[in-house]
Amino acid sequence: MNRAKELIVYLVIIAVASAAGFLLHDQIRWPVTPKPQEESATLMPPEQALILPAEIDLVVGEPKILSAQTLGKRVQWMSLDNDLKIMPLDARSVWVVARKSGNLRATAWTAVNNLPTPIQVCICRAKDEDKKK
Repeated sequence: MNRAKELIVYLVIIAVASAAGFLLHDQIRWPVTPKPQEESATLMPPEQALILPAEIDLVVGEPKILSAQTLGKRVQWMSLDNDLKIMPLDARSVWVVARKSGNLRATAWTAVNNLPTPIQVCICRAKDEDKKK
């Protein structure tokens, strides 16, 4: 008989706990985990996921830093002209060196949220150094 009373008490406790959980399930708010910063890029237009300067001025033979603004972790670079040399500096910047004067093109792309960005182009206007100085 003692065992039967214990079983009834356990069943009543389980029934009360279940009923309380059912009635209060809308009142319980679980903490929301903030999303990583990169997730905000999904709302960004693809053209703004990677930003390069439209043009930069170079002196032939002198290196200059070219940097990209992006939420991506790493930017890939490529020169479209043989007379523009690109050397990596860090994850989002490179050194550019012109071998001759003219308008030379550097391209860059990255990935944000595992989606590739459109390729961006920067015109590097290379001029010979003024020797009259």
